[in-house]
Amino acid sequence: MPANELFSETQFFGKKWWPILLPTAIIPVAMALAPKNPFSADADPDAGVGLLVVLSVLSLTWGLFFAMRLRTRITDEGVHVRFWPFHLRGDVFFPWEKIQKAYVRTYNPLFE
Repeated sequence: MPANELFSETQFFGKKWWPILLPTAIIPVAMALAPKNPFSADADPDAGVGLLVVLSVLSLTWGLFFAMRLRTRITDEGVHVRFWPFHLRGDVFFPWEKIQKAYVRTYNPLFE
């Protein structure tokens, strides 16, 4: 018999994170371009490769960051949590018998 779902929430990183993530792109790209401009006529061929590697790593990191989702479900049986893409096999389950204390509160995720 399926458990009665009491609460369900999905959290993700939204547009508010751009001001924090933008320096993570500007600084490495500026450092990759600092030795020599890869687009100039006398450019070192490896400078373009370095820039490509930096941009690839940034793209993959940002893609992972914005693809992450935290799904929480509270049922009669306990708490089910799934943090995609890290929990690929399904929810992590915490039965009520194992939880010592639970309460509802408001919090600020950026400053706590």
